[in-house]
Amino acid sequence: MLKRCRKSNRIADVEADKKINQAIGFEPEPELPVAVEVKELTKRFGKQKMAVKGVSFKMYDGQITVLLGHNGAGKTTAMSMMTG
Repeated sequence: MLKRCRKSNRIADVEADKKINQAIGFEPEPELPVAVEVKELTKRFGKQKMAVKGVSFKMYDGQITVLLGHNGAGKTTAMSMMTG
C-alpha cells in the first residue's frame, strides 16, 4: 500500500494499511529494515500495450523475495526496470 508523504498523515496511513491488510488476510509486515521499496512501478510499450501496471512491494533485509505470476505477467519486465 502507498503511504502519503505528508508527515501529519503518515502514521495514520500506516496504521490504516495494517488494519486493512489484517482484515483481508495478509501476513503482517516483518519488523525488519526495508532494503528495497517499489511504489507504483509502471511500464508501457507504445500507446496501447501496458506491460507492468502499478506494482508496489517491499523487500526486507535478510529475507528472500520472489515474484510469482503466469507467463506474460510482467515479472521479467519489472526486474529489468529495477536492475537497469
